[in-house]
Amino acid sequence: MKMFSVLSCLNSIIVCLFFTIALCVDAASVPDFSQTTGTRIVMAEDLYPDLTSLTLSVWVKSSAPPVGGNNHGAIAGRGYLGAFSGFGLFMHNDGRVCFQTRNGGTSVQAAATFPYDGGWHHVAGVRNGNDTRIYIDGELLDTATGALATLYQSGRSFALGQRHSGGTGWQYPYNGLMAQVQLWDYARTAEQIQADMFRRPVGDEPGLIGYWPLDEV
Repeated sequence: MKMFSVLSCLNSIIVCLFFTIALCVDAASVPDFSQTTGTRIVMAEDLYPDLTSLTLSVWVKSSAPPVGGNNHGAIAGRGYLGAFSGFGLFMHNDGRVCFQTRNGGTSVQAAATFPYDGGWHHVAGVRNGNDTRIYIDGELLDTATGALATLYQSGRSFALGQRHSGGTGWQYPYNGLMAQVQLWDYARTAEQIQADMFRRPVGDEPGLIGYWPLDEV
């Protein structure tokens, strides 16, 4: 991993507005997810079949909610936004960022207004027992409650930037930047989320089952 100097952080002050020096990202190295081009990063199908409790977190920078016929902007997840089973973070065209957990037609979704202010913001979705929670910049902003028998459905890929509807179907492109995507196999506490927001994981932390920095050059 490339280490960025204090000088490079100062030159990228807008990018680093909400990052400490230890988590400074280089704007040139972060993929630009475009609603127009449908940029996406795809993992294999049928990952994480046993997840029930989890934490999915990411740093995002987006200038406006989804527009036109694209009423959702899929950030990260698998098997959400439809009559599937899964979980995921996405932008809604009403200005909210949402964390959806679902089993088929039953959805439990937490949502909060996203600050489209041109800066980077940390978003975390947590599923803990029957509770689904969303945090922005370390603050718990919404909790929704409902039982779900499973979060797994075969034939769906975990992906960043779009939602996989099965087969070759891709929908709901996200428009903006993202970095430091992390997936944990347990429900992290508010204290853990706040403590680790500005830290790059080594990659072998207990419970960390997915890590995509997206800012390595």
